[in-house]
Amino acid sequence: MEDQAKFLEALQEVKEIAKSQQNHLTRQEVEQYLSDMDLSGEKMNAVYRYLAENKISVEGVAAEPEDAADMEQPVILQHTKEQPVGLVSRFLAGDDSVRDQIIEYYLREVTAIAAEYKKTSVLQEDVMAEGNLGLLTGMEVIRENREQYKKKDGTPDCMLFLETLREEIKHAIVCYIDGETEAEDWEHTVVAKTNLLYEAKKYMAEEIGRVPTVDELSEYTKIGREEIFDIMRLSEDL
Repeated sequence: MEDQAKFLEALQEVKEIAKSQQNHLTRQEVEQYLSDMDLSGEKMNAVYRYLAENKISVEGVAAEPEDAADMEQPVILQHTKEQPVGLVSRFLAGDDSVRDQIIEYYLREVTAIAAEYKKTSVLQEDVMAEGNLGLLTGMEVIRENREQYKKKDGTPDCMLFLETLREEIKHAIVCYIDGETEAEDWEHTVVAKTNLLYEAKKYMAEEIGRVPTVDELSEYTKIGREEIFDIMRLSEDL
């Protein structure tokens, strides 16, 4: 899991670097940034597909036709209708060595779920990053409760396995978006109240011939005294 987390973190850093370079990188740069990952040629090709799907051009890498089958597939691994039953079975039996392979396979779920939140004000790449963390959390939840994901005959319950991963991915994404939205709403509220206090202070000073007290501002604006003190500490204009 640690290797997978490092890989996801490194991939996110590559995206950030590309963003600072107008979504353009060279093949040499990508290979250099991921040199510590010891990735196979197949996985590097998957990385290039992933970057292309995120509108990042990589100089030195041939672009695939737009109608190619891979262009319809989510990040890192191609879609297949089959679940990785063998890998899941080994993982539920206690073989943690297949964890990274399972995580890579289900990265497509992060892409699919993150796409449901494209219309939010939060950056899609940040949503993806949180979804990746949710995927890792889901794998830990399953690891700690392996027996619950086996049917009565001992075979893996892949549908329950997948549902748990989806729930954790969605939970991580929703919590992140809610937190960001709440922060934005709070910021907008503070700005509005700061403007109100500024205008009220200016108006009252003209009316009464002096700077109004906090109590007078509170009575006039209906904003509590403690909140006014908090806003005054944040604003140099009050």
